Amino acid sequence: MPPKVFSLAVCTVFCVAQGALAQASVGAWLADPLDTESGMSASPAQAWTAPRRLPGVPKPQTLPAAEQGQVWTLPQLTAYALAHNPQTAAAWDGLRAQAAGLGIAESAWLPSLTLNTGFSRRQAVSTIGFTVPARNSANPNLTLSYTLWDFGLRAAKVDAARAQEWVAGFTQNQSIQAVAFSVAQAYYQLLGNQSLLLADEKTVAENRKNLEAAEVLHRAGQATIGALYQARAAMAQAQSTLAAQRQTVRSSEGLLASTLNLGPQTSLRIASLKLGQKPPQLHSAAETLMQAALAANPALQQARAQVAVAQANVRSAEASGLPSLGVSSSYGYAFQNGYLPGDTWTVGFTLTVPLFTGFNTHYPKFGSYPC
Repeated sequence: MPPKVFSLAVCTVFCVAQGALAQASVGAWLADPLDTESGMSASPAQAWTAPRRLPGVPKPQTLPAAEQGQVWTLPQLTAYALAHNPQTAAAWDGLRAQAAGLGIAESAWLPSLTLNTGFSRRQAVSTIGFTVPARNSANPNLTLSYTLWDFGLRAAKVDAARAQEWVAGFTQNQSIQAVAFSVAQAYYQLLGNQSLLLADEKTVAENRKNLEAAEVLHRAGQATIGALYQARAAMAQAQSTLAAQRQTVRSSEGLLASTLNLGPQTSLRIASLKLGQKPPQLHSAAETLMQAALAANPALQQARAQVAVAQANVRSAEASGLPSLGVSSSYGYAFQNGYLPGDTWTVGFTLTVPLFTGFNTHYPKFGSYPC
């Protein structure tokens, strides 16, 4: 092969390869233009690793120094948990958000005021060669608009927002009950485990005395080696049960501390129960219990509020496809060099009749459902 032909072939292959690589890179860029797959693993079998450093875990709260040696009663623990537990805080923030949503819905009854100001500089060159002087202009415009009638759409939205606020309020009540129940459950569980711990300590003390007595009797020849081994086995079993119960008590203390939004390492001193008190009497009539639940159970009240939300949403959907009547007024003042300033004003009514919205507010039903 002549040298010129060989050089031409090499150049052709190089150009084709370079074009293919360029085409492949362009295709890869079009497939992922923002390079979002750079943080993915290479295959489904490989674990994903975070490309950035994750934020640190917040440190758990601790009791103030003045409250560390306090003996806590159940009402005190419940009050502290309701004030510091994240569940009650989140439910309260949700209620505040729904209250703000109610304010936004009620703002539809207020007029809207808009100020628009345009500034421009215009200069043109004529076709015969001279330049038209530049003109500076400003046109502030103040517009006031208000909806006079919308067939109950605003009222339905306000009712829906108010019912959503009721739902959020009952949700907060449920969170309060759940946190109070968790505190009481952890409190009584800790008391029970502490009582079992005292019983296990007494059992270990009794088995220790039995073991000492068995050793003395064995040395005196009045007990067999089997009796000594049984006493040692009972002692070992009691010590093992005591060690496990200590871990259970520590776990119960950590559970109670977590309900208070405290670190699990927090040690709490709790007051013992006052025995001898009679439990509250419960009514046996089912109708009385049902009426009490309807009046005080936040879950049932929340369900009733959800019904109110659904009814208000139905009325809002029905009114969204009806006409609306509004009034608007605007006032503007124009400044332009070379001309006297002038003002403009308009007052008008706007009637909006939705003839066809692309099935956005209403979708027709074709046929009927079988009974």
